[in-house]
Amino acid sequence: MMGNRFSLIALALGNFVIGLSMLAPAGMMADLSVGFGVTIGAVGLLISLGAAVVCLSPPLVAWVAGPVDRRALLSAVMLWVTVGHLGSALVPNFPSLLAIRLAMLTLAGAFTPLAAGAAALLVSEERGATAISSVLLGWALAIAVGLPLISLTAPQIGWRATYALIGTLAALGFLALLLGMPKGLKGTPVIFATWRAVGRSRALMLLLLITTLLGTGQYVVIAFAAPLLIRLRTQRLRKLQPYSRFSE
Repeated sequence: MMGNRFSLIALALGNFVIGLSMLAPAGMMADLSVGFGVTIGAVGLLISLGAAVVCLSPPLVAWVAGPVDRRALLSAVMLWVTVGHLGSALVPNFPSLLAIRLAMLTLAGAFTPLAAGAAALLVSEERGATAISSVLLGWALAIAVGLPLISLTAPQIGWRATYALIGTLAALGFLALLLGMPKGLKGTPVIFATWRAVGRSRALMLLLLITTLLGTGQYVVIAFAAPLLIRLRTQRLRKLQPYSRFSE
């Protein structure tokens, strides 16, 4: 029981890191824009193109790596995320950062569904939903706690140090998965033929559409709210400058 509990904690930690990995640019848009001398819109490619990769890659990764032991697979993904963030901290230009991010998310996007499946295998059938919820809690904490912390710390320590810190946390997640997950844990192979049944279900397609619209709106608000507020504040200060001179 204790071993399974530690495994679930390791999976939740890994999911927290994955959430930070996907959301981090949203908390550093202004810093990345200034650091590389590119527009906010260009920095937004880290999010939009990254989201496209995350949408397309997980089924393919799960299909190719279906027979692989979940401990080895999830640990390898987290190690890949570690290398991706440490490499991001050292990039010389924006195209290099974008390339590393897309390569990292090719595997990172599959972590959450694979981790949820692994969590269900660790416990009895009646506790499967609870185990999956505990793992998905990592994503919720990344949104509620991790992203605000990135937004606060990145302007103070710089985007390179922020990437390095996320890489260090990913390394801890890698060790937790390597030491905490049991060996010989394998999931159900992905069968693409079943997707046709999903496509015929109006309820599932409606749920997918709602989720897509919700995710799109959420990313737009999270990513571009801070740069917009900074611009509005700057414009307001410029308007107030003549009045401040007059008062002097």
